Amino acid sequence: MNVAAVMVTYNRIETLKRALSALSCQSVPLDHIVIVNNGSSDGTTEFLDAAAKTDSRLHIINTGANLGGAGGFKAGVLYASALPVESLWLMDDDIIAAPDCLQHLLDVAATGYLVVQPARIQLDGTEFPTEEAFNFSNPLRHPTRPRRGVRKGAVREIITIPFEGPLIRKEVFLRTGLPDESFFILCDDLNFAIQCHLSGIRIAYAAEARMQRAFDHQAQATLTWKSYYEIRNLIEIDQRYAPKSVTVARAFKLLVKFTGLCLKNQDWPGLQITMTAVWHGLRRQRGKTVEPGPWKGWSVPSLVGKGREGRA
Repeated sequence: MNVAAVMVTYNRIETLKRALSALSCQSVPLDHIVIVNNGSSDGTTEFLDAAAKTDSRLHIINTGANLGGAGGFKAGVLYASALPVESLWLMDDDIIAAPDCLQHLLDVAATGYLVVQPARIQLDGTEFPTEEAFNFSNPLRHPTRPRRGVRKGAVREIITIPFEGPLIRKEVFLRTGLPDESFFILCDDLNFAIQCHLSGIRIAYAAEARMQRAFDHQAQATLTWKSYYEIRNLIEIDQRYAPKSVTVARAFKLLVKFTGLCLKNQDWPGLQITMTAVWHGLRRQRGKTVEPGPWKGWSVPSLVGKGREGRA
């Protein structure tokens, strides 16, 4: 099976080098490697230009701006879909594939699965949990239900994936559509997984295919611009797939949860982030509505916005 890797990168040149080196060392050689450079300013552009001169498999897409992970994956999938390959291997620039990762993914794909997700390993050696069921009816619970404790060597079906290592048959995107850039970051992969489920596409988890995270996945004491997109986009997921009553109830739950966290930590900018994100989520404001970086506070245009831009 011919495979093209699709990696999105933004201002993480050192982890990009490690991730790209891992792709070059796969026991099953990749046919193409598509790198989406999301407007990096840390030397990534120059590094990739030089690398492309020595490796004919490299295809560099310079977006010229930060499109977020969602926009980057859309651009990468659109480009890679035109290449003579059967499957796309999607990933961020901070996840390092074991040398036999692709081989294990291909082995599971050969049994009939169109989407295969590898295990993601944290720095302490533990696996990230996977989800076993959707929940769009109980407003007191999260939209997905996690499962832990997968034994090594297990292959089983799961219902969600991150865009951190899934091997996806190219024709899947004809049924689900391209990654939705209106999420900017976070939940674009959850939306894709839901579309797979609605299209009858099964997702396999290959525990022997392993990818190492370059950074710890830790909860932060204060909220950031990423927290804004997490809250806003979780509400958007409910807007698309849950009854209105569940959407409103879970939005209120998010408001209470993060307001309490901010009060506990005296995180006053976090209060603004929380209220803005919930408001934007309920109004279905989409796209890049908050700039990455330090929170700049409220503004009238930010709060009022354009309403239902990018509505599904």
